[in-house]
Amino acid sequence: MTGKVELFLKSELKKKNALLFVLIDSEVSKLESSRKLAQDVEKIGASAILVGGSSATDQIEMAQVVKGIKKGIKIPIILFPGNVTGVVPDADAILFSSLMNSENPYFITQAQALGAPSVLKFGLEPLPTAYLVIGTFLEKGGSIKKLAEIAKAIQRSK
Repeated sequence: MTGKVELFLKSELKKKNALLFVLIDSEVSKLESSRKLAQDVEKIGASAILVGGSSATDQIEMAQVVKGIKKGIKIPIILFPGNVTGVVPDADAILFSSLMNSENPYFITQAQALGAPSVLKFGLEPLPTAYLVIGTFLEKGGSIKKLAEIAKAIQRSK
């Protein structure tokens, strides 16, 4: 069954021929600046707000950001969890992601299985998403390198 958010996004895509999602990292952004950013990007045509990030370890902080943003916008808020800790209430949907080029089954199906009860409990619309990390990520620093190492991402040279 197709949910409200998916139907909205398909309708937006038909009208605009492209979609703009803006990612707000709840660990970096302050609540007030997150709220203002969400309102500003909605005004210029963003189709949805993604909230999450690659580490998202503070569920309380993330839940506060989602709740604060929700008050000021009409477009959907979609969770972009880096792990099970990124599943919080009050969002409209969640990217139910599988890291397809991982050798670690946790990032392909196990994290989703662990998060599914919370997705159901919070009434989040799951949006199935295939996720690929592409590039020479093991040579670079930052959260992508950490993700690639933890997930045992398969290098494109293989």
